Amino acid sequence: MLGTVISGYPAEPGLDHVTNPQVLARISPVPLLGVIPFDADLDVDAGRPGDLAATGPAGLDPLLGGTFSPARFRRAADARLTALT
Repeated sequence: MLGTVISGYPAEPGLDHVTNPQVLARISPVPLLGVIPFDADLDVDAGRPGDLAATGPAGLDPLLGGTFSPARFRRAADARLTALT
């Protein structure tokens, strides 16, 4: 496995969403390679890509052709966690 991509991440994450990437990092040896935001129009089973063409590049690591930065995501998640607690 190359890494993990979290899909369906909410625009206003709660405590559970903010802490999930940290938990994954502790229990899995693979790196976080992306976070794709929630898109109600995205449905893999129905073949509907939603807005993935627009949101995908920013949500994927350069290894996958995007511009996602795990370090930047962790800093933002830490700031949200501080605000929530």
